[in-house]
Amino acid sequence: MIMNESILKNFNDSQLLIEEFFMQAGEGGRDLYNEISFQIEFGIFLRNKFPEYKVEFERNVGDLFGTKEGFVKKEIDVIIRKSSNELLWAFELKFPRRGQHPEQMFKIVEDIKFCEELKNRGFQRSTQITLVDKDQGDGNLFIEGASLTGIYAYFRTSDISNLKGSKKLEGEIFKPTGEGKDMKKYTLEGTYQINWNKTDNLNQNIIYFCVDTHSEK
Repeated sequence: MIMNESILKNFNDSQLLIEEFFMQAGEGGRDLYNEISFQIEFGIFLRNKFPEYKVEFERNVGDLFGTKEGFVKKEIDVIIRKSSNELLWAFELKFPRRGQHPEQMFKIVEDIKFCEELKNRGFQRSTQITLVDKDQGDGNLFIEGASLTGIYAYFRTSDISNLKGSKKLEGEIFKPTGEGKDMKKYTLEGTYQINWNKTDNLNQNIIYFCVDTHSEK
C-alpha cells in the first residue's frame, strides 16, 4: 500500500502543513477557542487542501479495522483516506485549556501511543498535534515551570530560548496523578523530542508542537 507521489509530496512536512492551516485561519479572522474548534477548522482546511481524498472526524477503529482490540483509544480525531484499505494520515489533536497540566500531558502521551498503534495497523502517517494558548489562564505552565522532573521533563524546557523539552519522550511513561498514579503506563516504541514552535500566523499567542510517529526522531 503506497501513496502516489503527489500526495506524498503534499504530506512531506507536518509543521509546514499546520503553519499553512494557521495562516489561513489567521487571514480568515478565525480564532481557535477550544479543542473542538481546532478539530473542525483543521478538518475543513484538510478537505479544501486535498479535495480528492476523504477527510473524516472521530472515526471508530472498530469500523476501520474490524476490531477495537489493541488500541488505547477508540476514535481517531481526524483521518485522511482514499478508501477503506488506503489509510493515508491519522491526526490526534489536543488544545488543553483548563489546567490539570500533568494529566493533560499524560493524555498527550496516550495520543502518541495511539498514533503508533494506528501506524502499525496500516496508516501511512500518524501525527499528534498539541496547541497551547500562552495568554489563556496558566497555559504557559505546559512549557515552563518550577518542576522539571517526572512527566514535566518531557514537555517543559530548561532553557526558554530553545523551547525544547528537557528530556526525550521514550519508553515507559507512568500516569502522574489521580487514580492509577504510578501504575497505569504507556510504553512508547519510538523516541520523540518535544519541540515547541511559535507561530506568527494567528491572532493568538499560540505555541504548538507536532509529533510524527511515522518518522520518529
